[in-house]
Formats: sequence, structure tokens, C-alpha cells
Amino acid sequence: MPDIYYLVSSFPELEWDSDIPFNTSGFLSENEAAFLPFTKNIEDIILINDLYNLESYLKATLPNFRAGSYRSDLETDTAFREPCHLDRVAMLELIESSEGMPDFVLDYLDLYIDHEARFLNMELLFLSYFDYMQESPSRLLREYSKFEKQYRTVIAALRMRRMGVKLDENLPGDEEFKGIITANASMPDFGLKTIFREAEYLTELFEETTLTRGRGIDKIRYDFLCRDIDENPFLEDRIYSYILRLLILDRWSRLDEERGRETIHNIVSGESDI
Repeated sequence: MPDIYYLVSSFPELEWDSDIPFNTSGFLSENEAAFLPFTKNIEDIILINDLYNLESYLKATLPNFRAGSYRSDLETDTAFREPCHLDRVAMLELIESSEGMPDFVLDYLDLYIDHEARFLNMELLFLSYFDYMQESPSRLLREYSKFEKQYRTVIAALRMRRMGVKLDENLPGDEEFKGIITANASMPDFGLKTIFREAEYLTELFEETTLTRGRGIDKIRYDFLCRDIDENPFLEDRIYSYILRLLILDRWSRLDEERGRETIHNIVSGESDI
């Protein structure tokens, strides 16, 4: 077991508005030996990228996606998130064979056979992922997954409100949390101010441009991880917090002139902001 205190203290500082010192893949590779005792939790963390990649590949199979503007065969390369467990070839094999991933992923792919149905119900897969992560031995991963699941429910509710869709059983998330939102649907923050403090600011974000909203949504995630780790005495969790924050920063660092044109288009067009 490495000296966790020494290991964590050796990590360069991360700041929201500063360039990252390395990408996530490079960071994990550089510290591969030191991270061996934490392999399972780290693998579970980066599994989220496989789900985003699955979503991108499923979207790329839809006829109306291919017919849209700014579409090309390179779109999925731009959207592909790393690090991940499955490369591009393995991702295509997963879509066809439903093998090689945790049970909750395989159950989802077995339930929704058609590519379009899989894509349209991807949010259920993400919520299943956070249910899976709430069984983690890591306190930080459990707390972050609980936060993330509620966060996505609030985002879904705000989207439905903006589209004029009634908040009903179609709202994803836990029943108790959904119940609070639907019972207070007329309130700007859905009555969540005292139990989910990010709700008020998130509501304000939905008045911003889509790109600003996308950055703001991830900034709330980043700030939660910073706040949680300040309250967390377990040094091992500081490794997981660092990786999660680096994943967020890594994603936005990809939105540069050469590699980010189509990704930015997706955000600005409203196809992706979470």
C-alpha cells in the first residue's frame, strides 16, 4: 500500500479556470503502479465515459442524426471520451453482442433491443450507473453518486419545464425526490432550496445560453467534489475526487478550435449539456 498522504500531496493543484497539467489518461498511466490498490473504484469511475461513448454511438446510428447539419463520420471520434474501458471497436461489439460490461449495462441492453429505444432511454442507464456506484465502499463515491442522481433529476425537470412538458411519472429519479419536485412544480426551485442547495443556481443557469449552461452545470459538479473532499477525512477518497474533477476539466479542455468544433455544436444545439 503506497503512502497515500505523500501520493495525494504530489498531485498538481487543479483549478476550474486554469489549464490542466495533464489529461486523465496520462495521469492514470503515470500513477498506474501507485493506484493498483484502488483499481476497482477507479475502473468504476471511468465507466461513466463508456456510457457516454455508448450514447454517442447509438445516436450516430439514428437516421435523423445522420441527416442533420455538421454531421460526419468523424463525429463520434470528436465525442469519444477517454479514458474508458472499451475502445471504438469494442464499443461497436458491445452494441451488437451485449457482453463485457457490468450487469446493469447488460440488463439495459437486453431490455431495449432497438438502437433508437436504447438511445431515447439512456438517462435510465445513467441513473442505474449511479445506483451501482452508491454501493461503493468509498464514502465520496457514494455521496457523489447520490448527488449526481438528484442533480440529473433536477436538470430533467428544468428541461421539461422549458419545453412545456408536464412533470409526471416520466421524470427520472427516485420516487421521494421526484415527489417533492412534482408537488412544487410551480416554484422556481421546485421547493428544493433547503434540501438541494444547488437547485436555485441551476434554475438561474437555465436562463443562460446553452454553452454557458453546460459549463455551469459541470462547475456545480466540480464545486461539490471540492466541498465534499474538504469535509472528508479519508485520504483514499481524495484520489477519487481528483480523478473525477480531472475528468470534468479534461472534457472542457477538448473544446478547442481543432477538436471541439462538432462537440461545441452539440452543446449549442442543445443535444448535450450534461
